[in-house]
Amino acid sequence: MKEIVETLISSAYNKLPQKVDLRNEDVEYVDSWKSDLITDMQDDYKILLKIIRQDSFDEGEIIIDNNKFDEVLRSCTAIRLDIRNRLLSKVSDEELETGDLNSLPMEKKEQGAFLAYIFLANIQELIIENS
Repeated sequence: MKEIVETLISSAYNKLPQKVDLRNEDVEYVDSWKSDLITDMQDDYKILLKIIRQDSFDEGEIIIDNNKFDEVLRSCTAIRLDIRNRLLSKVSDEELETGDLNSLPMEKKEQGAFLAYIFLANIQELIIENS
């Protein structure tokens, strides 16, 4: 799972997870806003990467500092949005939420993305339950 999440973070690292229509806004403002948002997201991704690269993660334990809950929630959300929009656009919301992988015909890349989607959702749920 570590490698899949690292790959997903790498592919999402320099872009927004969701397209935003700001055609009617000031170009300098939009460029600055996007740049700042991407920088903030990258900081959040670095925190998530640090967590999944811990030795305890390989042993099945996820250790998250209480002070980093928000950053981890944001990074999980951004990656899940990217997965949803880029890799699992053919899968319905209901199928994603039930998590029943067996009923969905998927290629190997989609299967990995689906598992990462569910994994990140579980991290979010655990944080919310424990905060």
